[in-house]
Amino acid sequence: MKFKKIGILIGCLLIIGGLTYTFVNSQFFQGELIRYSQKQNTSHVSQKTINQNKRKQANFSGKATTEADAQTVFDNTTKKDVPVIGMMSIPAVKMVNPIINGYGETGDYLALGACTMKPNQIMGQGNYALAGHYMDSDTVFHSLNKVTKGMNVYLTDLKQIYVYQVNNVTTIDKYDVNVINDVLNQQLVTLLTCVGMQQTPYRTLVQGKLVKTIKANNVNLKKYNL
Repeated sequence: MKFKKIGILIGCLLIIGGLTYTFVNSQFFQGELIRYSQKQNTSHVSQKTINQNKRKQANFSGKATTEADAQTVFDNTTKKDVPVIGMMSIPAVKMVNPIINGYGETGDYLALGACTMKPNQIMGQGNYALAGHYMDSDTVFHSLNKVTKGMNVYLTDLKQIYVYQVNNVTTIDKYDVNVINDVLNQQLVTLLTCVGMQQTPYRTLVQGKLVKTIKANNVNLKKYNL
């Protein structure tokens, strides 16, 4: 009888362990962790902290980038002082993300928001390039493949809101790095993410041209989900 009870206990523990593993690896749990982390790292952002974060040393190499698995997401939620330098949104596909200076030491910031792909980028000038993981939890750049021409992309540094209209949506090879280069006399935004969760040599590219700049007051920030 004693061994039977032990067997039942072990069986229950295995079931609980299995359910816990399933929950931790679920899209819902990962999504909630990411949203919590984004809120923690943007609640204190101001023009002063943005200026400070712009001056911090950043990594723009994707060679050491980690996969966006459950462990990566969980580890990222404990990170504080993520160098947020603005916000971006695409209201038409319900996308909202902090803009982060660089990828992080091992590319870990790509699971937290939209990461700048080049040093010293300035909103509204040149080609403002951002990358983020395709997260299977309706977060970060998960909905980038739903963007269509004519939609608006909004960036803000809390001084101004920069409005870009999408004019190019396509799939490119990951080695087509020239897409983030500046283009003479054009003010662009370029957004890049993987095509799906699995490792792939292809990227979804969304690109738009600057159409106007408006004041980043409370009314406008709220209006555009920034």
